[in-house]
Amino acid sequence: MKTISLYTIKKEELQTVLSGLTEDLLEEYQFKQCGKYDSRRIGFSLNLDKLYVSAHQGSTLLRLTDQVKVPEGNRVNDMIKERTEAYTQDTDNKPSKKLLGEWKISITEELLPETYPKAEKNYLMLIRKDGTVLIEGNHKKAEDLCDMVRKALGSFPIVPFETDKPCGDLLDDLVKEGSDDYLELLDKATLVTAEGHTVAISKESVYNSDAKEKVEDGGMMTSCSILYDGMVSFGLKDDLTFNGIKYDEQLTGDKEDENPEDTSQFLQLTEVCKVVDEVVKRLTEE
Repeated sequence: MKTISLYTIKKEELQTVLSGLTEDLLEEYQFKQCGKYDSRRIGFSLNLDKLYVSAHQGSTLLRLTDQVKVPEGNRVNDMIKERTEAYTQDTDNKPSKKLLGEWKISITEELLPETYPKAEKNYLMLIRKDGTVLIEGNHKKAEDLCDMVRKALGSFPIVPFETDKPCGDLLDDLVKEGSDDYLELLDKATLVTAEGHTVAISKESVYNSDAKEKVEDGGMMTSCSILYDGMVSFGLKDDLTFNGIKYDEQLTGDKEDENPEDTSQFLQLTEVCKVVDEVVKRLTEE
């Protein structure tokens, strides 16, 4: 997982969701490549253990695959231009924005059969036993993946994870209080000053910058790059999105292992769950 959006399922609804996620059901909705007239396909794929529904330390792991077909933009624009010229010549009027939008849709559909699909992309979804759900991708991508699960199950009662205090407050605290045993700020951050100006830090340690002074003067941190326990670096945004996740070499698996990719994924999922737990703990009122 490189980017994670955090969601939750109520505990009283969790068992119903997990019971519905069967091998037979997900195989029925398995990923298939884009066909001649498809602009997009999303479906379930086998995990590394060759199962659609895999177990990971008491959690349930799903793997979804997404593929799109996007006609070349310049060709679409040229065809719209040609139609515009013909329409203007015939009617002495320029086409409305609504008509231009309709043309763009119809031209895109017309070009789909000759458009080669983009490479498939795989995304993981980890449903934990406490109802917390880690979904690979930003919130827009996560919603698309949730829609696919919802299509298969008929219902998927999942909502964005809510914390007791804003994530931005945690970022402010990390800047003002400095590093601790688990979290250390790195060299990338963004903040909004008390005057409303956006400031980006990228060439020096956040601790060596004037971020602390700006926050103490009423500014607010909006994102920070953080190192967790010396093992995982990640960006944390004030909307509780984790991005740019990178793992220490110790978490890449041993090349001498029989299945190094399996080992690597297991280690990384285990560690990224620790990252999420540490952040959530700090956002929970005692």
